Amino acid sequence: MIRRLLTASVLATAGVMAATPAFAQEVGTTDVPFNATVEAFCEFGEVTAGEMVVNEAGTALSSVEGTSGIAPLTCNSGSTVAAGDVVEDPANPATFTGFTVTLSDGNNQTTQDLTIDDPVTDQDITVDLETAESEVPVPAGDYTLTVPLTATPN
Repeated sequence: MIRRLLTASVLATAGVMAATPAFAQEVGTTDVPFNATVEAFCEFGEVTAGEMVVNEAGTALSSVEGTSGIAPLTCNSGSTVAAGDVVEDPANPATFTGFTVTLSDGNNQTTQDLTIDDPVTDQDITVDLETAESEVPVPAGDYTLTVPLTATPN
């Protein structure tokens, strides 16, 4: 009987030892990737209107001698700022024969498109507007001229 008990013990122990790999815990590892796509954007903040004054000869208006307009710009990439065609107030149209718009970011000044190489936050874009010289004095009146700006991410 002891022999049977010993044989049963040996067989049971062998069975447990043979089954041990099936019960062993293996550690699993993996990598979890994260992806993001951020679209480039530009937006203007609250604009400060400019003020034009009559030049000494009385034949043109200019914000250079008055007050520049300011449009704060935020872009998460480089960008190009372009001025559109000057819009005159249809209620009081003037007879100006042309306009010069000057854009500046504090480092660069241009009458063309303004290129900004890096992302910016609340970067003041200064806008100046001048009318072409006239042969006659600028007529008395209230004038509202608007310079549309477009900022395009590069």
